[in-house]
Amino acid sequence: MSQTYTVEMAQVEIVAAGCDSITTRLSSLSILPEAALADCLAKVLAASGYSSSEPAEGRLSRLVAGARVEIDPRTKEVRVSVAREAVQDELVKVRVERMGSQSELANAKRESLSRAIEGKNRDLEEDLAREATAELGKALPGVRAEIEAINHRWLAEAIKRKAAQLGEVRRVEENEAERTLTISIKI
Repeated sequence: MSQTYTVEMAQVEIVAAGCDSITTRLSSLSILPEAALADCLAKVLAASGYSSSEPAEGRLSRLVAGARVEIDPRTKEVRVSVAREAVQDELVKVRVERMGSQSELANAKRESLSRAIEGKNRDLEEDLAREATAELGKALPGVRAEIEAINHRWLAEAIKRKAAQLGEVRRVEENEAERTLTISIKI
């Protein structure tokens, strides 16, 4: 007994995305109250070229070495991510065993096409996620240097504010390359 099959080709557009990220926190000292520390960090980030992509969330972000670095001044959380997106036109072959009615055949074609598209989409997303992971790995040395510099500038600013609260600041010597700060105060 032979089976009757319907084979059709469909041109579909597959939209896929892959992403990888890491999350950490900036180290902090209890130099100033939390609100003042958050304010210092926000000002340092703005001066360093960070901007708010989603003001409601309060995070500031910037591209560094091909990765998006997002920092939340309130929580001090740092998220580094790389995302890849692709749109591909694919020719998908659909093979359906002939069923009784036209509506059954149409339903079977839709289900078969859906499964084929899901498989191609999953494969493309996995490839994009691997690309994103590789790019994130390449970006990490530059991102690490950026985060260390931000952390130094932020804490130095907080220490300067605290010094001004303690007395008259006579002299400030800062060497960002060596990450040193010397402040002379008259109390």
